[in-house]
This record gives sequence, C-alpha cells and structure tokens, in this order.
Amino acid sequence: MKKLLLILLIILGTTACVKQEEFDTLKKENETLKEHITQVLAENETLKEDLITYKAAFEEKEKVEKFNNEIAVKVVSKISKNGNYGTKIIELKAGVTNNSAKDIKGVQGVLQIKDMFGEDIKGAKLDFTGTTIKPGKTHFETVGFEANPFMTQDMKIFNEKFEDLIFEYTTLKVIFTDGTILENPQK
Repeated sequence: MKKLLLILLIILGTTACVKQEEFDTLKKENETLKEHITQVLAENETLKEDLITYKAAFEEKEKVEKFNNEIAVKVVSKISKNGNYGTKIIELKAGVTNNSAKDIKGVQGVLQIKDMFGEDIKGAKLDFTGTTIKPGKTHFETVGFEANPFMTQDMKIFNEKFEDLIFEYTTLKVIFTDGTILENPQK
C-alpha cells in the first residue's frame, strides 16, 4: 500500500507540474492575444479615420466635377489687329455651353492664357452677362482688349498663333434665371 501511495504521489506531483507549465504557457498566449487585439483595434481606428478622410475628399471631388459639368467655356478663335492711332487689339471669341437643366443668366470666371509649354502669360476676369443661355445651348461672345505694346505678355498674345496658345477658363459662379446661384466649391 505504501508503494501504491508513493506511485500516486509521484503521478499527482508530475501532473501538477505539467498543469502549471500548461497554465504558464496559456497565460503567455493570453497576454500575446490581448496585445494583438489592442493593436488590431488601434489599426481599426486609424482605418476608420482614413475612410472618413477619403470619403470627404471623394465627396468634394464629386461636387467639383458636378460644378465643372454645368458649364463649359472654350475660346474658339483669336484675332490680332491694328486699331486706331496705332493701337493693337486682341479679340477672343468664346463659346459658353450650358450643360445644366436651367437657363443661365450670367457666368463669372477667370481666363488664363498660356503659351504652348503651359507657362502663364496673362490672366483676366471674364464674365458673360446680358444673354440668357438655354439648357443644352452654346452662346458665342467676342471679347476684346487693347494690347499694350510695352508689355511683353500682351505682345506675346498679340503675335502668337491661336494654335500656339492655351486658354483655360475657371468658372467661379453661375447665376440662373430662377435666382439660384452655383459657386465653385474650390473657390
């Protein structure tokens, strides 16, 4: 019986040691899992913040695209001519296309003229008023300005061929006949 008790004590002692080792291993694994969960939760918060930022940027881009699709302004020709008393006149013909569903009363914007390399030559405010532009229609208007012969930029525009110039129009505001106003979201 003493032998049996001794064997039982040895078995129980060995089992207790194994169980303590297993417990310590499980405890370490539990701590590692807790750290991993904390890290994943932190990454999840970062991803949520990124998603909010990307969503806002996407919505802003959609607003800009919608605004830019409402109206199109394109310079279609340039005429350089001598005026009275030796003045130099530059006339630009521009087409304003109404892509919206409403009648347009006025368009406010800025025309930037660049050389063929994309370098800025001159910019100026250019508004279109006085004519109602129906949806789906294009209104052409000729605008002219006197080129100062002592200004390099003016003479470059005067002397360059139309094909060698780049005309970029940025619409700032559109006023519809119903009184609504659409403003450039990038303003």
